[in-house]
Amino acid sequence: MTFTQPYIIAEIASSHEGDPALAHKLIQLAANTGADAVKLQIFHRDSLISKVHPKYASFGEIEIAPEQWRVLLETCKQLPIDTIVEVYDLQSLALAEQYGNAIAYKIPGSDLDSQALLRAAGATAKPLLLGTGGSTWPEIQAAVANIRRYTAAPIILMQGIQTYPTAIADCELAMLERCKSLNCLLGYADHVDAEQTEMTRVIPAMAMAAGAIVIEKHLTDDRARKGRDHYSALNPDEFANFVTFLRATSKAIPDRAEQLSEAGNQYRNMMKKQAVAAKALAVGDVVAADCILFKRIGIPGLTESQIPAFVGKRLQTPVVVDQPLLAENFEA
Repeated sequence: MTFTQPYIIAEIASSHEGDPALAHKLIQLAANTGADAVKLQIFHRDSLISKVHPKYASFGEIEIAPEQWRVLLETCKQLPIDTIVEVYDLQSLALAEQYGNAIAYKIPGSDLDSQALLRAAGATAKPLLLGTGGSTWPEIQAAVANIRRYTAAPIILMQGIQTYPTAIADCELAMLERCKSLNCLLGYADHVDAEQTEMTRVIPAMAMAAGAIVIEKHLTDDRARKGRDHYSALNPDEFANFVTFLRATSKAIPDRAEQLSEAGNQYRNMMKKQAVAAKALAVGDVVAADCILFKRIGIPGLTESQIPAFVGKRLQTPVVVDQPLLAENFEA
């Protein structure tokens, strides 16, 4: 599996409200946005959350039964979009492996220390997206080292914390630069306020500029109904526009310093000063440094750093004042 920037994930998360019919609708909506993948979160409540946790009851309301997930995973197979499953326990991973066609799995930040889950996910030999939210740097380092013991598949570190919505000051995009030292692919899971229209685009674009290849964004059918996860979720039309924006923005990022683009070469030729003859010279004349000036010439030529290799050589063609001095003017 190759991830090409930008690889855009439509995250359904809990927007389905625990309703399989709504989940089915959201999966189909995701496929129509132009996103590369739809991401599903599968969990078994009693394996994930303690009865003393304040959201224990709420998680029961959004838990989808395994037999219903089987149908939804079959739906994903029929659509022209990749499927990624975020798994929270071994039971959910087994379910996704048996009935789904996930191209990758995501391990949430809550499970960076879950050796059994990391081992089992690694055994699938599929790429693993690793949520880093709420994790210390040593925890992230240790998780990457552990996963590499279990699989040679790509690891994508997904920066971003899941506060709803995430304050701009909490996006911590600089963490992407630190994560580069682990030699993993990078991604960003965005959760900024969906009502901050500019920031819903700018923050992911900044993440791409910082090295993120994978961008994850929440999708809902209708943010106005204020369902679960609505805070950072885009409506389908907004998500389609977001995809278009990121694909256009990504074109500004590539580093072509080693090999200029066509536009870069055109600019170089028109604007960079290159060697011209300071005086008329005949065939056989030795070109000394005082025979050369540097001006814009509008064509590929010899720059000031390149010309020393030609100083002291004889000309094999005559040149007039202000004529560009090109490599072919000199004897070999």
